[in-house]
Amino acid sequence: MRRRFQFRLRTMFVVVTVLGAFLGWLGVQLKWIHNRREALVWIVPLRARQIAAETMGILPPHKGSYITADAKAPWSLRLFGERGVERLELDRSFLTPDTGYSLEAFSQLFPEAEVALARE
Repeated sequence: MRRRFQFRLRTMFVVVTVLGAFLGWLGVQLKWIHNRREALVWIVPLRARQIAAETMGILPPHKGSYITADAKAPWSLRLFGERGVERLELDRSFLTPDTGYSLEAFSQLFPEAEVALARE
């Protein structure tokens, strides 16, 4: 008679705990990438500017600019192919509590970047 693979309940708990911790970490990293990309789109709404230019509509304003030259994203984001941002320059007039963005928020989203206010 063949003996099937057997394991203890304790082993199953350990495997489920390790798997849950890994999937939780993975979810946090993917959310971070999503938030970074969303913030960059908020800064320079390229698609909205393209549509406005094609339809002769009103161009949405630039809320700042960013440079992605040689900066490296944190290692946990580079695993998923995320590119780093070297410098962020933000327009002060768009950093209001209504938008949900601030210098501190951008500093947390882009720890590798130099975050500064644009010169007026």
